[in-house]
Amino acid sequence: SALFVWQEHRPLSLVCKRHRCAHEPRFVDDFHVAVRMPEQETSFAVGEIRRLDGSVAHGERFLRNWAFADGSDRIALVFDGGIRSLRVPGDRYLSAELSPRGDWLVLWGMSQGLVVLRMQDQAMVRLLGEAPLFDPEGKLLAFARGRDDGHRLLESRLFVLEFGETLRLWPIDTDGAPCTRPSLSKVRKDRSVRLSAQCAQKLLLAELRLPGDEGVLHK
Repeated sequence: SALFVWQEHRPLSLVCKRHRCAHEPRFVDDFHVAVRMPEQETSFAVGEIRRLDGSVAHGERFLRNWAFADGSDRIALVFDGGIRSLRVPGDRYLSAELSPRGDWLVLWGMSQGLVVLRMQDQAMVRLLGEAPLFDPEGKLLAFARGRDDGHRLLESRLFVLEFGETLRLWPIDTDGAPCTRPSLSKVRKDRSVRLSAQCAQKLLLAELRLPGDEGVLHK
């Protein structure tokens, strides 16, 4: 397999090409992508960090924190130049997302949905959902909540969780289309944000405005 990066107004960039090199890719900042090999699923190994031109990065300090789950209740956190191991009992976790500022950790479990963990005091909130992803600044978290028949997605709703002194949860109106894999841009000063998601085998791109104290988030 191969991993490519698309940049607006530029051709595709080949980041790596070898046996299943595109396993669990994720941006660590605007210029680097982290990849792991399938055999690293049961370890905390970070894998390789690659520049967008495909070269391997060595000894560079990256701007973004990130986390990995290994299918158990153990999580590997990479931030402040080191690797920390954390155990969160109660489920086996498919994925882990650490906010860019390192203050929130979100886990996607096999049986109990999402765990939202505040790193400062380990305070925990559980939510029904899947496929969580922070916005680039860590102010928002997008996730999906769906139902399937084992073969296809029957229904799914999207939500945005806003972090602050209190956590605020906003449902997203997608006109009834089953959607999954949402992601968000940075929040602008007018509280508008861009959303992308996979909806009924199509790509949804929408401009949203976060409500004030209450209301439904509309596209």
